[in-house]
Amino acid sequence: MIEERMNGFRKRFYTLRTFFGDLRDLVAHIPALISTIRNKRVSRPFTEKIMLSIASVNECSYCSYLHTKTALKGGVSGKEISKLLTQEIGAFPEDESVAIAFAQHYAETGRKPDPEAERRFRNYYGPKVSQDIVNYIRIVNFFTMTGNTACAFLSRLQGKPAQKSSPVSEFLILVICAPWAIVTLIYDARRKSKENAYSG
Repeated sequence: MIEERMNGFRKRFYTLRTFFGDLRDLVAHIPALISTIRNKRVSRPFTEKIMLSIASVNECSYCSYLHTKTALKGGVSGKEISKLLTQEIGAFPEDESVAIAFAQHYAETGRKPDPEAERRFRNYYGPKVSQDIVNYIRIVNFFTMTGNTACAFLSRLQGKPAQKSSPVSEFLILVICAPWAIVTLIYDARRKSKENAYSG
């Protein structure tokens, strides 16, 4: 992962090496991810808070927008969302702030959290819940970084390329993830259609 803080594109983005490393990690944990989603040990509002905190750290506008909407629907207040987007975790209760802080740390370190910080996090929640939280962190970190890399490609087309990035890697990552993006858009359109039908 590279973080660009100079003129032009200013978000974290993937290189091909870091993208495929995270993709392999995500694929290897698919059974665990499915189990986490099904067991619902972590509530939906808590999950959305964790995801929003990572979207804020990685500055992914797509994910911030998406998870703001789902967080509001899931019962997270507008005030809480504002604090998450500005990375103010002090106002949250300890049973949430520990996970939110770890999620931010995970994203900031490029999926390489400090071992002692991870040990404290896992001891606090226990093995099952902490692993569920890490699984949600793993998912959203991958997709925020992918979204940022797509943004880097679009920024390049507008004459503002990200330094230390290459058009080839940006384009390839965009192409690889295009099917997921299309499926997501179709799913979202169908969900909205059903919601409109029910409300009508």
